[in-house]
Amino acid sequence: MFRPSLATAALAHSSWGGFVVCLTLLPTAIAAAVQIRHWEHAPYELSIRIAIEAPGQLREKLEIELPRYIQQRIDTSVGPIWSPAIQLAGPPLRAEMLSDLATVPLDHVVTDPAAVDKLQLLTVQATGDGFHLAAREYDGYVGRWGEVVNDSCRQYAAVNERAFMLLWETFAPLARLRLDPENDDLVLLDLRGTEVFAKDKSASPVKRGDVFLPVLRRTTREGELIENGIQAVPWTYVTTDGTQGETILGNVYSGTKRPLGVRRRGRVEQVAIALRGKPAVANLHLHSRDDAATPLVGYEIYTQDAGSDELGLVGLTDRDGSLPIAPGNSRVQLVFVKNGGQLLARLPVVPGIDHHLDVPLPDDNPRLKAEATLTALRENLIDLVARRNILIARIRKQIDNDKLDDANRLLDQLEELPGRAQFNRELNQKEQLHRSTDPQIQLPIDKLFSETRAVLGHFLDAREISQLRDELNAAQSTSQ
Repeated sequence: MFRPSLATAALAHSSWGGFVVCLTLLPTAIAAAVQIRHWEHAPYELSIRIAIEAPGQLREKLEIELPRYIQQRIDTSVGPIWSPAIQLAGPPLRAEMLSDLATVPLDHVVTDPAAVDKLQLLTVQATGDGFHLAAREYDGYVGRWGEVVNDSCRQYAAVNERAFMLLWETFAPLARLRLDPENDDLVLLDLRGTEVFAKDKSASPVKRGDVFLPVLRRTTREGELIENGIQAVPWTYVTTDGTQGETILGNVYSGTKRPLGVRRRGRVEQVAIALRGKPAVANLHLHSRDDAATPLVGYEIYTQDAGSDELGLVGLTDRDGSLPIAPGNSRVQLVFVKNGGQLLARLPVVPGIDHHLDVPLPDDNPRLKAEATLTALRENLIDLVARRNILIARIRKQIDNDKLDDANRLLDQLEELPGRAQFNRELNQKEQLHRSTDPQIQLPIDKLFSETRAVLGHFLDAREISQLRDELNAAQSTSQ
């Protein structure tokens, strides 16, 4: 027999003390996929589709009991923030769901995808050692499918509760974002439905450390979504960190500067959706942004937990430009990409949500090749300068000892050494060979060659040899 007090406790284990999700339900349902005029009063119109695979009477029993149990649990523990419509999937949809929940097309589930608020797909399959459960959610307001979340249990008596909890864990609440006026790295999240009554005010769908994906919605003056008007903010996540009354405080992690603070044309609504899914390895793939077929090999990859100062080396990208990124102590991992000591990118990722991270970056190899070439050139220059200085010292000593013929012979050797003009010609040839089509890479290459020219001018100044010739000529005139 189901007990409301135990159900409340099951949800409260993930609650965030003091945070109230919902207060009062409006009598009229609001279709979120079309427009939400009263954000804080809008419940979620939740369509739940269930597909069950079990032998004989067990399937029939579950098809009767499970929808009733889920409805009862929503009534007693979630409250009117969810306005559910629970249905068993028909034969074609049922087969698709049981085959692969991740590939079910939206239009195979609903006749009017544009009118969908929240859609949850749930499967229960009897196995040899118990039951396997899976759930997935689609949110119409941001047009996004969530991850498939899996669970299992051995006993039939646990199936109903596990199924409800799986729906709860899959549920991704929405929030509107407001910039913190005092800190660009902080935002304020106003959860949808905060004024809708919940029977258990401690049963929050959001807890500290949850990750939200910022999304931009472009609308008309009437608030209608324009065509292709939904866009996720690239390489940006928000993690929850405390509350301020009914508002959640969020930390912003982004690979771009001021991702939420720039001005945008037209009517743009900044919202965010919670990311649900279990941590898993993500595959990082680096390639040239000028040529996607060119992998970036041997790049150093470091990771850092969000909020931590400790940086750890993961490894080097392989010949395909790839490297697996494991989950860390925080859901958001900061990935640093370096090559030849240069930081090329700082990217926040969520392993388990991000499965394959395809990252186009400047191909830094031309800069490294230019550095190697100029290093060899500078080593030759150091050797040449050392030989020049030795000859100059010997010439002056011979002049001081009045051995002018020996001084003249050494000076001839000095003048035969490669000079600034010869090094400049070689430098110009090397510069033509080391070019990049990417301005971000060409700029440091130009700087390297410019600095090398300055070194040549300093150490291969021809005036020193001319001055030495004048000293020798003066000494010869005096001795005659």
